Amino acid sequence: MTKLGLYFTEGINDLLKNKGRTFLTSLGIIIGVYSVVLLLSFGEGLKLYINQQFESLGTNLIYILPGKISGSSPSLLGGKKFTFSDYRKLRSLLNNSQVVPVTTKNVSIETPSKSESTSLMGSTVDFFGTRNLTLTEGRYFSRSDEASGRKVAVIGPKIAEKLFGNQNPVRKSVKIQGLRFLIIGVTEPKGGGGLGGPDIDNYVFIPYKTAWILTNDKSFLSFYIEPPDKESIPVVVEKATRLLLEKYKVDDFSVTTQDELIATISGIFTVVNSVLVGIAAISLLVGGIGITNIMFVTVSERTKEIGIRRAIGAQENNILLQFVTQSILLTTLGGTLALLLAFLTNLVINRFFPATITPIGMILAFGVSFVIGVVFGVLPARKAAKMTPVTAIRYE
Repeated sequence: MTKLGLYFTEGINDLLKNKGRTFLTSLGIIIGVYSVVLLLSFGEGLKLYINQQFESLGTNLIYILPGKISGSSPSLLGGKKFTFSDYRKLRSLLNNSQVVPVTTKNVSIETPSKSESTSLMGSTVDFFGTRNLTLTEGRYFSRSDEASGRKVAVIGPKIAEKLFGNQNPVRKSVKIQGLRFLIIGVTEPKGGGGLGGPDIDNYVFIPYKTAWILTNDKSFLSFYIEPPDKESIPVVVEKATRLLLEKYKVDDFSVTTQDELIATISGIFTVVNSVLVGIAAISLLVGGIGITNIMFVTVSERTKEIGIRRAIGAQENNILLQFVTQSILLTTLGGTLALLLAFLTNLVINRFFPATITPIGMILAFGVSFVIGVVFGVLPARKAAKMTPVTAIRYE
């Protein structure tokens, strides 16, 4: 057996002799690595979740939004509301693309026996196509419904269940801000709404002119544009930007693609996740200090043994490697247990959220554990290695 093999065998035997102390010493490493790996898996899962939500609600879309959402400090503050004139000009300029205006409002929707808070979305019938929304019951509102401002509504499946339970809500009436609406359709479930994001299954969709009656404001919050194909996106973005700059300042609006919007949102969450990982990593430092303390105790307990080994010919490097190896074994054990716990936790979380442990997370678990073992094990090991045989043997 090689010297390194002997060091590992001896280190494992020493750890097994003091199982309780070994576990308690490793606990700081377990908690630290577990927290870091799990937070990284949340970050990866969040990116996947955002992509899935956007893809389920349409692809290759262009968004015209108020304010600036690009750069290092995205903000929707100070943005302008868009007018019906903007809608007509965009539709005329981008005649090969689908231009969809959107206005929103938080409202209360009521039946004779129930009342629920929800989000109202006023748009055209084209909205359903651009957002991949199909119906499970009823029909969409029509062009004539839009033109006349008829009080009809298509509702999401969640708000339908809240208000009507298992009953079919189509052709039933509800009140929104005191006005009576006829429900004409129910959209298919899309999921989402977690992490503070919009829950489209809980929305109420009405013609935009009808929404103007409720908002008392003939404007739009945003536009969705669906080009004829992906290759047309840069041209459509350039045309729409140039048109809006004739009326608005550059900071008043943003014309962004779906990929850019996903990247911006993911970037924000990445920064937040990095801060959380950094906070969790503090426990690794605490765990490393615990490793140093327990290794000093181990050196003290084995001082006479160290003296005997030095007296019969062991070199400083032999003693140094012996104790550093034990420190690495201690931290690697903690990293392995942490990774196992993270995998088990991940299996539970995946039922509700697509958390993903990546190869980077696994490498981090073992890499950080190894580095901590080396860094925090060297000082006690050097103390042991520097002892003279006579001093060590006479130690009480």
